[in-house]
Amino acid sequence: MGSNGGDLFGLRLLPRSRGYFFAQLREHVPAAQSDRAAFEAVFGPATFIYLRRDDVLAQAVSLHRAVQSGLWHKAPDGTEIERQSDPQDPVYDRDTLSATIAGFEEDARGWRTWFTAEGIKPLELSYDALARDPLGMLQDVLEYLGLPEEAAEDVDVPTAKLADAVNAEWIARYKADR
Repeated sequence: MGSNGGDLFGLRLLPRSRGYFFAQLREHVPAAQSDRAAFEAVFGPATFIYLRRDDVLAQAVSLHRAVQSGLWHKAPDGTEIERQSDPQDPVYDRDTLSATIAGFEEDARGWRTWFTAEGIKPLELSYDALARDPLGMLQDVLEYLGLPEEAAEDVDVPTAKLADAVNAEWIARYKADR
């Protein structure tokens, strides 16, 4: 079922898609007593990994810089991987950042509530730890999945963190505005 002929399948599910996704699954498996049961009826036994961002202010700043600048991903050598619009200079907006932070906090509460209701104890990963040590985090995930950790040794990290001095300036400005 997985790529490259393996047995693994990965799915990234964003908070805003969770309700729709599981409603669609429940249509295919109407006898399922829970979202998890519907998921496993369709995809098989599942392991859940929850990637969270501890610093939601930094997350909000990163999101708004990406939306405004159009740049979403770059390679470690600085070349652009994903750009969704022409380059624009980003503009600080305290109110938009506040609303985004509130939305991210609501998303986190929603995931925790959903995990509890579904009886799921996911492997929780911190984005900040992932950004600091992506290969070490990959080894942790492989270990959690019962796979050989040495598989991480041949992996090249395809992206670089975009945060820069502008992010730091916006974070400091937001904190000062409060």
